Amino acid sequence: MARVFVSSTFKDLEECREKVRIVLKRMGHEDVAMEYFVAEDKRPVDKCMESVSTCDLYIGIFAWRYGYVPDGYDKSLTELEYRKAVETGKDCLIFLLDEHAPWPPKFVDREINAYHIAALRNELSNEIMVSFFKSADELSSLVGAAVHNWEIHLKKDQVADRPDFILNSEIYKETDNVFSRERGGEIIGWEGKNKQYIKELKESYDKNGLVLFLGAGVSSSAGMPDWGTLISKLITDLISKELSNGLEASEDEIQIIADELQKINSFSPLVEARYLRASFTDEFEKKISDNLYREINKDEITTSKLLNSIIKLCMPKRTGPGVKAIVNYNFDDLIETYLQEISVKCCPVCTNSYFVSPEQLAIYHVHGFLPRKEDDYKGIPKGLIVFSEEGYHNLIQDAYYWSNIIQLNCFLENTCLMIGLSVTDPNLRRLLDVAAKNNSMPKHYVLLKRLSLSEVLDRHKEKKFRENIVEAFISMHHKSQEASFQQLGLNVIWYESHDDIPGIIDKIRN
Repeated sequence: MARVFVSSTFKDLEECREKVRIVLKRMGHEDVAMEYFVAEDKRPVDKCMESVSTCDLYIGIFAWRYGYVPDGYDKSLTELEYRKAVETGKDCLIFLLDEHAPWPPKFVDREINAYHIAALRNELSNEIMVSFFKSADELSSLVGAAVHNWEIHLKKDQVADRPDFILNSEIYKETDNVFSRERGGEIIGWEGKNKQYIKELKESYDKNGLVLFLGAGVSSSAGMPDWGTLISKLITDLISKELSNGLEASEDEIQIIADELQKINSFSPLVEARYLRASFTDEFEKKISDNLYREINKDEITTSKLLNSIIKLCMPKRTGPGVKAIVNYNFDDLIETYLQEISVKCCPVCTNSYFVSPEQLAIYHVHGFLPRKEDDYKGIPKGLIVFSEEGYHNLIQDAYYWSNIIQLNCFLENTCLMIGLSVTDPNLRRLLDVAAKNNSMPKHYVLLKRLSLSEVLDRHKEKKFRENIVEAFISMHHKSQEASFQQLGLNVIWYESHDDIPGIIDKIRN
């Protein structure tokens, strides 16, 4: 727990201070604020200076009021607190009200004080890195992110030694809405955030361990069908089965019927899967398995650059925990087969009735497991195959279902990295939401592909539009995507091409 001194003028920023207080309390820190002296600007100078000197972190919030100037001083108490923080070498996080933000005129200084607050704001924004906020809610988000990053770097570096330290750029440059004078006021980009997030993942990998969440993107990189392709193959099998009594349909005719079935089922994969399960009855799981491995050799190890990088990440380390477990949303046995080939002990888990020994890497198949050769996994209890609508209903209705407990525990107790997952699974999002309410800041990571201008242009070649409009939309989309994932406790690591993912994973390991 750190002692955090929050400095600002009082009445104009009262709501902002309350929001910051709540954030700090949730993060487990002690808020050393003026409210504990007296609820007004005229607080005791000596007491304030002493509190700044003994705090671990200084947070300065500045709007358009200069504040109370104590008798015998030529500076306001707010500015004195800031100067004291600099003098005593405190880590400082500075937040300025955006000049375009609406603000009550009664809280805007006039005459000499207007000159003083403008000069102080100008000094802060010119000499150090600051963040600009437009509302109390936005301020609380920025403070939470900045304090979280400060905590991380405090543990790593014990902060800087120089006495004029204000804000290590590496602490804060990865946070949204942080402006750098060297970049002309431009918001620091996603590449910088990626570097910071990869550093954090590497630290967890080396010291505390990671849990990997793997989705269809991992298996499809090695030639396995994704969900949509698997559904299409099953629909084709169903049509062929139903038309087998004397009728022969061409590929075009089968495609027409498949398209109609998708429209009938509102293009919902879950609804389509339920339709297929009802049609295939007892053959359903066998049909899934047949189509899953149809394009690959059942006797060969199927791999890809992405799979290779994941396997290397999972190999036992000489020191440090490395990968503690895998939560696999895929039915296939690619990970198990590859690990066993290089003599890494692992165990697929499909129910709560199987014990994993300490030397084994647990691979939790939370949607079920369909290995190529079932005889290779005799003795491992077979779990529920979650592929259609009713399977998801079972997961959501049974809060104590084994896979729900496993995943929730991973989110609460570990750092998790999601690879090949779009995070659209309704139950996964529900569990993330539950865990996020118990974690003060996003602590997990997801790899997502950025939307590119060329992709959008290619999809709409026949339409007329201005590129700057599309670029503005893409920028808005990425920001909104990051914000929505942070609500689920996820930090987004962006990539531009699927070929970039192995390199990102290798950086965590190396």
